[in-house]
Amino acid sequence: MIRDGKNDELFKKCLIFLLDGNITTGISKKKIQKRVSTAPNATISSLDEAMEYLKTHNTGTDLDVANVREFMNSIEEDYEIYEGIITKSLKLGCDAKTVNKAIPGLIEQWEVQLGSAFNKLKLRDGEWFSLSQKMNGNRASYKAELISRQGKIFTGMNHIIHELETIDSDMFYDGELIRKNIDGLSDGENFRIGTGIINSDTVAKPEIKFVVFDMFPADELSCGKSSKRYRDRKKKLQELQEKISEQKLENTEVVTMVYEGTDQSKIMEHLDEATNLGWEGLMLNKNTVYECKRTLGLIKIKKFYTMDLQIIGILEGDGRLKGTAGAIAVKFRDNIVNVGSGFDDKSCLPWTGILLGLPVSEAYMEDGVCRITDRFSMQQAAAVALFVLLQQILFAQMYGRADCHAFSVCALAGCAWQGNLLWFLIHMLLALTLLAAVQLCRRNVTPDGKLHVPKPFIPYIVVTFWVQIPVMLYLQSGSVYIYA
Repeated sequence: MIRDGKNDELFKKCLIFLLDGNITTGISKKKIQKRVSTAPNATISSLDEAMEYLKTHNTGTDLDVANVREFMNSIEEDYEIYEGIITKSLKLGCDAKTVNKAIPGLIEQWEVQLGSAFNKLKLRDGEWFSLSQKMNGNRASYKAELISRQGKIFTGMNHIIHELETIDSDMFYDGELIRKNIDGLSDGENFRIGTGIINSDTVAKPEIKFVVFDMFPADELSCGKSSKRYRDRKKKLQELQEKISEQKLENTEVVTMVYEGTDQSKIMEHLDEATNLGWEGLMLNKNTVYECKRTLGLIKIKKFYTMDLQIIGILEGDGRLKGTAGAIAVKFRDNIVNVGSGFDDKSCLPWTGILLGLPVSEAYMEDGVCRITDRFSMQQAAAVALFVLLQQILFAQMYGRADCHAFSVCALAGCAWQGNLLWFLIHMLLALTLLAAVQLCRRNVTPDGKLHVPKPFIPYIVVTFWVQIPVMLYLQSGSVYIYA
């Protein structure tokens, strides 16, 4: 479909407008509905003109809103599509990379290496790896300028650029911009203040330093990967650190390295140390080349925790997610927080109010809620409700109501160990199997499967429940930490 539109200029302009991260409008769906008293002073007669106007008038002022609204008021058909394009909220179901495959070179892209989650890590016995501090800053790469992950040029960083040019201007440096923490703030607070400074319009930002975690010749960047593997690049980082020390540079650093070798037990050991030091986590580099994409050669290792928060509202999704749960509003320390980045397409529930009041499990780091975890307390609540219903309607015909209640209580208790419907059914099967085995050994079973002498079922339910718990814990032992 994208390839079919390669000769449609308006179609291509819309794709560029929506997917080019360097294009901002300053206007959201909420702002475009804002009532403003400012009179429009520009005539916009087409979508093409609206996009061109917003490329240069992107501060979201009342005048910009008035001019865009004047154009939107003239739209009679497909209003939501026009609104989605102007606010850059239209969901296309594809990204810039997909579009460029169909229409090569249409959208300018700035790609750097991205790390994968810890659960993607695969290390062979004896395989070499390196651990370094995971920096909590703003991703930046140097190639003549300091450039963000989205391809935007950072301003006010001449003090850093000057040092990098002094060392070697022909190198590509990858790292993070971080506030110089001279006042000993927490990692999270330093990140918050530093981000504010970095994104400000201040001409010079001497409070910010550049921490380098990878480097290679800049001319290799056009190939999409480096020629050297990480062990060789790490040696260059060590040489860079020596130059920084010799020249007494104050605005450039090399990331802190904590381990290199083949002992995989060191990963969690150093993660605990990193947590105690207040670091965000660790980065694990395998001995691979640098690739301008998400790679399995670079792994993010950080510790998350969970908490249950009460759902107080559900927000509808946009675009292709319309009619489903786009985000869940929860109460967090007397504040209302919208969460939902843990949803995938399979998890998007119909947009109804049936979940209100139920708890949802959140993964967070330090004081900030980050994302919904893969396991939801609300899903467990639904599983328990379904299991109880099955007990009362279906399985009550097999055994007594008291036994149904016992299974239901065990299911509710099993939620403390991340139990789900499958575990509840397995528990029931184990209890029935144990009862049958014991009674068969005692010759207390008739040919038609009934008991000669009725026996209480609850002891079997309790025994199999407590036998099942260690098995659940063992199988879920790899889920103590949730990585993102």
